Amino acid sequence: MEIELRGFIVDDESAEICRYFGYTVTCPKDIRDSINGAAEGEEVTLIVNSSGGSLVAGYEMYCALADYKGRVTAVIQSHAASAATVVMMACSTVKAYPVSLICIHNPSTVTEGDALAHKKTIKELEVIKESIINAYMGRAKASREELAALMDKDQFIAVDEAIRLGLVDEVISPALEASQIINAAGYPVITDEMRRMYAESRKASPTALKDNKALIKAHLELLKLC
Repeated sequence: MEIELRGFIVDDESAEICRYFGYTVTCPKDIRDSINGAAEGEEVTLIVNSSGGSLVAGYEMYCALADYKGRVTAVIQSHAASAATVVMMACSTVKAYPVSLICIHNPSTVTEGDALAHKKTIKELEVIKESIINAYMGRAKASREELAALMDKDQFIAVDEAIRLGLVDEVISPALEASQIINAAGYPVITDEMRRMYAESRKASPTALKDNKALIKAHLELLKLC
């Protein structure tokens, strides 16, 4: 059985709002519902294509996967970053393609208030960082200090480095999945304005887009880029 961790990680309450505005998101309920729909002990594959998001929601997903009685294998296709890397630590095995990218980094938040409020937030972020490292240490070959230093760098690492650290167990080869890095001439760049026009076209006539002037204009914009 396959389940997906795709797009941003958000809490259950925010998921439908984000989807309404066109965001691709995954929430803890998605993971729980998928697991509950599996046969008892059925092997589950978690397909990961996520930049992360809410760490608290990620922790919920982590616990749901960790409590599942069957074997769970995570497969990183394009990328796994931030809270998504925490979620996949609950899986029995983590696999990745040669093109996959992984990024672990420090937690962040916003604080309002006086100096004491900011100092309190700093301490909380330090504690949260340690909790993230706890998740990694369940499988990592690296030390806490090495992982903490890598989180400070906040940069993508390749699969071979992730395997050395113990964050990934196996490379899937020889099949390759397309990454988000562009390697083409005349690649169509879709602007926010083009997305807005397309959305308006869908609302105006979902089944007759070819006759919509806004869509024709969007096509012309694409042709200029090629």
